[in-house]
Amino acid sequence: MVLLMTGSAVAAPTDSEATTTATATTTESATSTSSEEAAATTTVVTTVGTIETPTLFDTVSIASNSTTTTCPIFFSRFLSDPQFQKCLPLSGLLLSSQSYFEITKEGGFATTQVVDQTCNVDVPTCQLVMEKLGWQIGLEENCGADLQLGNPVVQQARAAFISYKAVYLAGCLKSDSGSYCYVDALMNVTSPSDSYVYYLPLGQNFPGGARPTCSDCLSNTLRIYSAFAGNSSQPLYDTYTSATQQINMGCGPDFSNTTVQFQMSNSGRSTFSPAPLMLLSTLLVVIGLIV
Repeated sequence: MVLLMTGSAVAAPTDSEATTTATATTTESATSTSSEEAAATTTVVTTVGTIETPTLFDTVSIASNSTTTTCPIFFSRFLSDPQFQKCLPLSGLLLSSQSYFEITKEGGFATTQVVDQTCNVDVPTCQLVMEKLGWQIGLEENCGADLQLGNPVVQQARAAFISYKAVYLAGCLKSDSGSYCYVDALMNVTSPSDSYVYYLPLGQNFPGGARPTCSDCLSNTLRIYSAFAGNSSQPLYDTYTSATQQINMGCGPDFSNTTVQFQMSNSGRSTFSPAPLMLLSTLLVVIGLIV
């Protein structure tokens, strides 16, 4: 189950975890495997505009949370991969970045700087990177055992990978005024439920009783989600319908489409393709992402 961050991106490591991580990263006699495990918790600091670029899984020790030695190595490799770092997935920041959470507390300008970086990427390349990681993380030689045991850190990583495109399209959607709909929702202190919508692609159910602002931004965001919700490999498959039914109670019965078309492959099983290429191109044109 993917958990919604409330006040903190993820639980801070205990004193013993912090000591273990510090020892692993500073002991010169550590083995190569131990070095790779420790590297999974290393923060690579870069800058975007005038702020430091946030990093993923920056407050947890992957090695301390894993039942195997192979899973921390997998995390170390993808977190240190320059291509993955260039993609800076918003889906991952929402679930597992304390540094991003701290930036959002600085206000809309600082948050927009980060969202700019997540949006101004080579989308087809990043999509391929995330799709590949989405199936690799479940392999036995990587994090398969942890995933089966319900390791929350591994579950968050997988959710971030497979929901990358849906979160990207929603997060990079702009309002008529040119601001990011997501940033506007996050900064709307009078309607905190506006931001809950952005956790639907990550498998988080819409809180009961939540009533987001009935805006064009919300309507267009839900329209994006509807293209993914018919795919059973996507978390939106489980969260979209109930959320739109609840939202329509406050915004009107025709505000969003509460039904989706189930997507099947020729073999009769759902595929990972979250939406037809033509539909994705249409969505990109609508939200002004094709330059």
